[in-house]
Amino acid sequence: MSASVTAWSYADVVVARWQQLTGQKATLDGEGRTFEEIAEGRPGAAA
Repeated sequence: MSASVTAWSYADVVVARWQQLTGQKATLDGEGRTFEEIAEGRPGAAA
């Protein structure tokens, strides 16, 4: 597993927990894409 994939994994956990805690959707500033949309486009994303 590469370092960037590992970093995504940790960041994914943080964002997922924040969304669960707040009930809000995380979005990418300036683009408006949701966390889920971004995660789907990553290499190795689950289909």
